[in-house]
Amino acid sequence: MKILFLTSRFPYPPYRGDKLRTYNFLKVLSEENEIHLVSFYESSEDFSNLKMLEPYCKSIDLVYLPKWLSWAKALSYYFLSAPSQVAYYRSNRMEQLVKGMCKRINFDLAYVHLFRMSPYVNFMPKSVFKIVDLTDVISKEIFRSVGLKTYWRTFFDKREATKIRNYEILLAKNAEEIWVISEAEKEDLVRSSGVDNIHVVPNGVPLNVINRRSDNNSILFFGYSKSKHNMGALKFLLSDILPKVAKQLPEISLKIFGAGKWGKDKNTRSFSVTNLGFVSNIDDIFSSVAVMVAPILYSAGTQNKILEAMSYGVPVITSSFGNEGIRAKNGSQIVICDKPDLYVEQIVRILSNHQIGEEIGKEGQKYVRGEFSWYLVAKRVGEVKKLLKHEK
Repeated sequence: MKILFLTSRFPYPPYRGDKLRTYNFLKVLSEENEIHLVSFYESSEDFSNLKMLEPYCKSIDLVYLPKWLSWAKALSYYFLSAPSQVAYYRSNRMEQLVKGMCKRINFDLAYVHLFRMSPYVNFMPKSVFKIVDLTDVISKEIFRSVGLKTYWRTFFDKREATKIRNYEILLAKNAEEIWVISEAEKEDLVRSSGVDNIHVVPNGVPLNVINRRSDNNSILFFGYSKSKHNMGALKFLLSDILPKVAKQLPEISLKIFGAGKWGKDKNTRSFSVTNLGFVSNIDDIFSSVAVMVAPILYSAGTQNKILEAMSYGVPVITSSFGNEGIRAKNGSQIVICDKPDLYVEQIVRILSNHQIGEEIGKEGQKYVRGEFSWYLVAKRVGEVKKLLKHEK
């Protein structure tokens, strides 16, 4: 099939959740389909990475998205019913590009990533089967975060979350097909919209084989530094959890890994903190830590960082929010905590008996490798292909 692949961010490098998903979908779908990638870009770095995607794409077209203009558009939409994110990515150049490509190429299918790009569906012919990949139900994450912010931020976020929720429901009712990343997201959207055109297409996990050295007191925190829920989780870990762990296990150390700037290394009075930043060889990271802790205070969808750690056999301690999209078994495949003292208890338990951590890591690895595969996107597109042939 000929697929128009439309994204708001250039899919490479895949250092954050949205790029990880689109990059791997491109790779998988290109094996049996003709992919035409259309994406916004914000810096010249994206052009230097074109060669990384050329093997998977028949064509690549980029549209510049100046931040100052996008923010001005977003602010102008504050008093309108559409979400500000939709305004941020509104572009006449993108509209004309999509229209022109649809005139030149007889696309069978359009994959549109995230609700913010869904308005461009309106410029595609009726003959094109249109899939809008919401990935997460974003409104749910914003609603969950409002109690953790200042009064004015809470006021603005509630308003935006309400607009996004109404927009998600409208999309679900009008789109030919909606994709989400987990059963939890599907259940939420079905409950609010009452439609049945929603399909779960999960992310996949790495299948790397490594020799782990878990007999140490090294703790891992993993995530993209600009993500607000990651920043909140790290603050919670540093202030409410690890100082109490250090009182029982003075030799602990924390490694912070992920794209972006996390700050400088520091040695506190009770434990050391090493900021690794972005690391190209993640095998080295996961092979040298005893446990990963992800004390997520709010989120939606599936936490890729947790999936990735579990796929390497690293035991993961997280919150109910962190496990919501994964649904691993508490105690045997993952450890779930929702209070600081319980985090402290479980971290000390695993670091004091590494055999427990190894068993949880192995069971978690077995579970995610069996349930999460990038090739499930090819399976769903194959089903759509059969549907389209039947209709013809």
